[in-house]
Amino acid sequence: MDPEASPSVAMLSAAAKEHGVFLVGGEIAPHRRPCAAPRACLAPFLSWHGVSPRGRASSRCPAHSGPAAAAAFRTPPREFRPVSPRPRVYCHSISARTPTPAAPAGSVAELGPAPADGSAAPVFNTCTVWGPDGALLCRHRKMHLFDIDVPGRITFRESDSLTPGSDLASFDTPHGRFGVGICYDLRFPQLSSLLRNRLGCDAVVFPGAFNTTTGPVHWELLLRSRALDNQMFVAACSPARNPDASYQAWGHSTVVDPWGAVVATTGHEEDVVIAELNMPRVAEVRTNIPVSKQTRTDLYTDVTWKAAE
Repeated sequence: MDPEASPSVAMLSAAAKEHGVFLVGGEIAPHRRPCAAPRACLAPFLSWHGVSPRGRASSRCPAHSGPAAAAAFRTPPREFRPVSPRPRVYCHSISARTPTPAAPAGSVAELGPAPADGSAAPVFNTCTVWGPDGALLCRHRKMHLFDIDVPGRITFRESDSLTPGSDLASFDTPHGRFGVGICYDLRFPQLSSLLRNRLGCDAVVFPGAFNTTTGPVHWELLLRSRALDNQMFVAACSPARNPDASYQAWGHSTVVDPWGAVVATTGHEEDVVIAELNMPRVAEVRTNIPVSKQTRTDLYTDVTWKAAE
């Protein structure tokens, strides 16, 4: 993905390089119709700090959305600066009150190659990950599209405008390997399991924008479930709620540890969430309760899935 091809992508690459961080793009704003101007899609983003100039290792994951977010990231608050030998994660939620084509997008509506049969090219919800040198480390194309129907409350069909991705994504940091998912991907335990067991991830980041129908009951429950199932850290960052928007985000950016405990969270207003990641805790929990060694692969190596009729 060429940073010169999109102002949003260029901003992410430049920000990662300027501040020496691992930068993980967030989710594009939900759309019920195809997005005519993909670069106008707003999103939060997450970043993971590498080793500071003073030699201390730390992490952060702020999520921003909107023009004010870009300025906030270019001038990091004092509390974002690395001060701890442990990885530190920051979730910074900002609402986008004035969408403009120049506003930064964490993830992008990525236009895929045109099919040989002349049909329309696919459009992916793509989360990009950028290294401290500004280079693209990996990208995750949202695998599970948000098609739901809760009568009288919310109906949504992401598949009307987007195409699902098919590849796992992870990136390495001085503190371990991190997997990436986007929003609705969180509901599918198989994806998180593959990130842990196939790619060896110690943590997964889920930028997402759950709504006020599913969020109150499902958001934290799913985050804790994925962390507990796979005995790893899960960090999820949501945009803050914008009362003027047609889609109301639940907010509540949250960090969960490998024991399934919430170590940091917030409400739906603009806020910063800070949590230290005690990475040795991952190995400790996996040793204390060795579910990966006790898995009965002889019983459920191959599971046949049948869609409900």
